[in-house]
Amino acid sequence: MGIKLLPKPHLLLSGALIIVWLLGVGVCPGQSADLQVLRLGLSRVQDTSLLTIVLSKAVQPQISPVTAVSDPQLVIIFPDAGARRLPPVLPGDQTLVRQVRTLFTPGKNGVRIILDLIPDRPYVFWRQLRPAPNGLVQLIIGLKSESRSASRQPPGLNLTKRSRPGGPPPSPVPQPIVQQPPRTLIS
Repeated sequence: MGIKLLPKPHLLLSGALIIVWLLGVGVCPGQSADLQVLRLGLSRVQDTSLLTIVLSKAVQPQISPVTAVSDPQLVIIFPDAGARRLPPVLPGDQTLVRQVRTLFTPGKNGVRIILDLIPDRPYVFWRQLRPAPNGLVQLIIGLKSESRSASRQPPGLNLTKRSRPGGPPPSPVPQPIVQQPPRTLIS
């Protein structure tokens, strides 16, 4: 009589599936736990207010200007994100942003970042995603006073013009058309 060292094949398969499932929980693409809002900060460069949000992966949030309240707001929503240690309030730059508030429920999905803006200061905003160290992503949202930015807009950035509260809707911003000179191929 010999001793069997290997378990039955169905036990090996079951064990392997359980290990794969345990390692894969919470990291499958499409699950909301994938996206984490890790850090945020507000800074000012010349006449532009910059909100920098560090994310675990690239995603475009919902950005909505709100003018129905007494003080205007710019609301950034990550509906399927989680967050752990974000400050509840950041001071503003007092140029356009009065303060930045973060709202999230630990253990629940969804993060809101609310920029409380200074009233009666029309603005334009733009957004840009760019890679950060360690495989993270930076989402940068820039706000400029409309009076200063109307004459010169940064090339390649999709600026969204906001109207004054109660005013007519903004007209579309024409995008410059860059024509390339014809190329001659020599064969």
